[in-house]
Parts: sequence; C-alpha cells; structure tokens
Amino acid sequence: MFFLAEYCNMILMSLFAALAFFGGWISPFGHVDFFLLDSLVLAFKTVFFCVLFIIVRASFPRYRYDQLMDLG
Repeated sequence: MFFLAEYCNMILMSLFAALAFFGGWISPFGHVDFFLLDSLVLAFKTVFFCVLFIIVRASFPRYRYDQLMDLG
C-alpha cells in the first residue's frame, strides 16, 4: 500500500505541476476547441512529469541512515 501511495502521489504532483505551472490543458501549438485534444495535452504533460520523476529517482543513489548522518 505504501508503494501504491507513493506512485499515486507522484501522479498527483505531476498533474498539479502541469496544471499550475505549465498551462494545463492549453496546447503549446495554439488553442483548439476540441475537448479530446485538450485532455490529451494535459495527459501528455502529466506523463512527461511522471517520467521526469522516475528518471530523477532512478539517477540519484539512496543513502543509508548512517550515510545521511555523515552528510549532516
């Protein structure tokens, strides 16, 4: 359940970042009044941020507790 909650949080934060900071459902190529296209633009932005989260999470090493204490 914790693993599922972590990925749900990642999707929610990606959706929030896409809505709040990157124009939400507005297309970067011009606005078209078609609901399905707007939804696809928002979904693409959300998936982009999810992939970015996964890449950053996989790139950086995990520290053990004693290594975190040494960093401090």
